[in-house]
Amino acid sequence: MSLVAWGRTSLLTWLCLLASGCCFTNALWEDDPDDEDREPTRVRVVEATRRHEHRVIVAVVAGSDEAQGLQVAALDGPDADGGSAWRLSAVDGEDLACALLADRRLLGRCSLHIDALRDREQGDVVWSEATLGLQGAFETASLGRAVDPAALGAAVRERLDAAWTGQDAFARPKAATPADAWLMRLDERLRSVDLRAFTPNEPAPWVPYAVVLVDQAGKPWQPVVPPAVGSARSSGTRDRVPAEAAAASGEAPPRFPRSRTHEVSLLAGVRAVLAATNGTLTRTFVLPADQAVLWSLLGGAADGHFDFRSTWRFRADRLANVDPAAATGPEPWPLAVVDRDIGYREEVSGPDDFWANLALTPFTLAADFVVGWMLSAIGVEACGCDDDDDEPRRRR
Repeated sequence: MSLVAWGRTSLLTWLCLLASGCCFTNALWEDDPDDEDREPTRVRVVEATRRHEHRVIVAVVAGSDEAQGLQVAALDGPDADGGSAWRLSAVDGEDLACALLADRRLLGRCSLHIDALRDREQGDVVWSEATLGLQGAFETASLGRAVDPAALGAAVRERLDAAWTGQDAFARPKAATPADAWLMRLDERLRSVDLRAFTPNEPAPWVPYAVVLVDQAGKPWQPVVPPAVGSARSSGTRDRVPAEAAAASGEAPPRFPRSRTHEVSLLAGVRAVLAATNGTLTRTFVLPADQAVLWSLLGGAADGHFDFRSTWRFRADRLANVDPAAATGPEPWPLAVVDRDIGYREEVSGPDDFWANLALTPFTLAADFVVGWMLSAIGVEACGCDDDDDEPRRRR
């Protein structure tokens, strides 16, 4: 048999196998009796979408459990529900967002926008969420500067020298109480500040190796904390209950600071003295502690720019009364509310293994072709699995 004749025979056999129910392929796609009894499922669909835009003022509020939130009031009239005030409750990132909104110095150099999404079923709100975006920049030129160590107080120089010589057991706080644990976290956070913003033209980066907090008089600073929280370093004793002992007794240690906003307010007027090295030389920098903390939490970009987003629960608050004097920012902010009307329809889904069968079909067809060709070569009927009757075939 010539090659051309063999090719024609193979092609004809392939087409016949495709036209007739091939054994492997037919078994793969054979209907499952259970598929006929499938129950319809409810599918959630968006039937309509509406968008409302407002100009609003925003105020930071604190709940009874110290949880912070935002009150939002529209200046351009009510929305579709007849309300003009909303409450944003915490979900993710709200602690830092509240601290940023409470810093009036920073708000003059940033923009804020709120995007809210509400799902409605038969007119009632069943789910809502809002995203708050803050974009702006720190003025790094005035944020920090290099200073002469000789201009610092003697107690500050002693702590910096102890850190440089490795004798910094006193310079680094120890986590004996919640207040000391916070000082330790603050110490580590300030050590991670990127000082390239203050040394833009120098090839080698300056890496902080010691941090000392000083008050406005230039003396080492300690936070004023409630007696229940305590600070072993500020009191000079270790008679307060450590955080580990409180946890072992089943009592949760008091949280300190209560929030990020409280932390920033504690650091108001406090300066952070950072001793840094480039591997060869040492240099001392001074930064406002509250601004340095916010800057480091936002990534500490060398150009000072940041883009921060937080997620909130969004609901109407008809009893809200936002005082314009307590509102954040020098001007109203934009609020966009998208309402989606949710409906349901019933659908009967296809077999669960449809895509798996579709992926296996080329291989079963190839197997049917090879088996059919081999059977036809020895004179045996290729396939009879598509017969409607189950009676045995008569021999001729």
